[in-house]
Amino acid sequence: MKGNCIPKIIKKFKRTPKINLRRLRIGGKTVDVPVIIINGSIKGKTLLITAGMDGDEYSGISASYNLIDKYCGGLNAGKLIIIPIVNLPGFWNETSLNPLDGKYPKFIYPGSETGKESEQLVYWLHTNWVREADVWLDLHGGSNTERLTPFVITWKSKNTEVNDFARMILNTMPAGKVVFDQDRISDKTDILGRNGCSYFISEAGSFTYIDRPSIDFHKKVAEHIMSNVGMLNNRNRRSRSRVFSSVNEYALTRGGLWHARKFLGSVKKGMVLGEVLSFDNKIIEQVLVRKTGQLLWIKEGMAAHPGDIIGGVAV
Repeated sequence: MKGNCIPKIIKKFKRTPKINLRRLRIGGKTVDVPVIIINGSIKGKTLLITAGMDGDEYSGISASYNLIDKYCGGLNAGKLIIIPIVNLPGFWNETSLNPLDGKYPKFIYPGSETGKESEQLVYWLHTNWVREADVWLDLHGGSNTERLTPFVITWKSKNTEVNDFARMILNTMPAGKVVFDQDRISDKTDILGRNGCSYFISEAGSFTYIDRPSIDFHKKVAEHIMSNVGMLNNRNRRSRSRVFSSVNEYALTRGGLWHARKFLGSVKKGMVLGEVLSFDNKIIEQVLVRKTGQLLWIKEGMAAHPGDIIGGVAV
């Protein structure tokens, strides 16, 4: 399946004739969203893989094109849909949000046909691709001021079958930290769960860098899910020793200069994650760990605004 379906000269520029550019008009802007559909030799589950929901998170975009290159020759079973860049306006502006309306498409679901630009974009994604998927894997990474450790996360839904599938996938995930957040039911996950669709986010890559370990992590997560829905012949059923059950996020109440003190790894209750300093160099806020756990991501940029999420700890 690695095959010769992409000529060398085209492979160099990450192009393949199998990728279709779907023209979409959102607001007053026209964008061409790349989409590829790869069918298996027999019917089976449908897996949707998206990247570039945040336009400046590049490891997931690169991993998507790597997966296209590897599996464009076909699958054992089922249907694989890959959309390497969803938020084209954000990609062109090198920013996470959609510059057409200043919103983050990742926080919107299922969108609206008559709403703002990001709502229209997500509605197009929902109606054309998500609704036919059994599993949706969304690839993300650290923004330009964010350091993170590779992890996979999903949230509990009200659909028991979807929850059982999520638990099986996470319990046998071959790499990275995994979180099955059961402290709260995500609206997005629950809407998808009602339609029988399982939803996972893969996070890898810091500071918008494109690095091979982060690309490989995303690919490993994708192939693990592909194997467990029958798309590939191999299956990985090894159990994990730990699955985190929730993520505590830390938000600032004061604005000023942010100084992180802890950079990933294990953290203990009471430990100082970082401090906000005023412009006259006085400590005006200190962020302490509420529960012992694993620091998944932390903001390293200095600009601090009230309400900024500066880190997340899996517990």
